[in-house]
Amino acid sequence: MWTTKLYSQNLYTKVIVLFVFILYFYPSYTTADGIFSYKEENNYYGRSTVTDLKAYDDGTVAVRISRFYDDCDYDIFFLRIIYPDGTFIKKDIKLEGVQQFSYCNNLTFFAIDKLKYELIRMNQILVIYGDYCNETHVNVSGMIIDFDGNVLDLN
Repeated sequence: MWTTKLYSQNLYTKVIVLFVFILYFYPSYTTADGIFSYKEENNYYGRSTVTDLKAYDDGTVAVRISRFYDDCDYDIFFLRIIYPDGTFIKKDIKLEGVQQFSYCNNLTFFAIDKLKYELIRMNQILVIYGDYCNETHVNVSGMIIDFDGNVLDLN
């Protein structure tokens, strides 16, 4: 009986030591944190904010920037592409055929973003926007573009 009790205490000690060992070394091999900082230069378009952030499977991130202004004069799709190595590309894309009201954002808490995007495959984005018909109807349309703003498909 004495050996069984000693054996169970010894096993208990080994399990605890193994558990502590795993907790100590495992996180250092599985986590990696990085901080990316970016300041918008030459911000001629007014106050800006991150509207949406989407990632590709390889870790590349596409960030949509919205500008808040009153007159909706700037019909530009502001996109920042951040690669896993920390480099980025600034893309300010003029979308042909998208009506002006799709770019309008206001400063209210309930502001609705009327211009959305989805990542399709590397270097291709589906942009979803509205076409104003009348006071009660807006048709939803979309286009597939590449990072240079070339329209690949229009619906």
